[in-house]
Amino acid sequence: MDYMIWAVFIGTMLMGAAVLCPNLRYAVTGDEDIKIATPGSFSKSRPAEDVSELEAQQFLRLKNDGSIDKARQLGAKYATILLEKNEAAAGDQDPLCCHQRLVLYSYVVNRAISDLSPNSLLAQTSLNVFYDELEEGSPELYRHVSDMAAFSLYILCERSNSRSEDEIGEVYARLCGSEGDRTVIDEGNALYRGFYERCREEFHSVGYESM
Repeated sequence: MDYMIWAVFIGTMLMGAAVLCPNLRYAVTGDEDIKIATPGSFSKSRPAEDVSELEAQQFLRLKNDGSIDKARQLGAKYATILLEKNEAAAGDQDPLCCHQRLVLYSYVVNRAISDLSPNSLLAQTSLNVFYDELEEGSPELYRHVSDMAAFSLYILCERSNSRSEDEIGEVYARLCGSEGDRTVIDEGNALYRGFYERCREEFHSVGYESM
């Protein structure tokens, strides 16, 4: 099976469980909509009504202590950064690599939110806002970064037991049509690491630590 087709298939299979899926629209979109599955929510020993009550309690606790607002602020910050990068890339002479840079940045946002958020409900809230803001600010950019084929390759890369230091860069180079090109591989690695640090800084600026 062609590697890209295989990646799309795997990515589709992962969508239901992974936070790192741009087309997955999460359930927390407003105070009235509390349909998040938290770890352990579907334990066989707990009836469904207890699950719903615990989810509601968690959401209300996070809303009351300001965490939900901070999660929304974070998603909006990341969207603003990506929209600015998209605007700065206007007129780029290499549209394919420009597209892939934006996809990589979006993947990094997903990765950082997944890694750094205090819990899955806050992570999902941030991602909801991130994609809503992108779609409102630039439908074209939103379509660009909803590239499941590319996302699937990065997800597979992150989950690989044999992941090498260059693997993100190698995926980026392949997607840019420059497989094996050391310069493009290094560019992909640098983009990933540099933007992850930017996302980490923005995460800390929101102030979860002060909650």
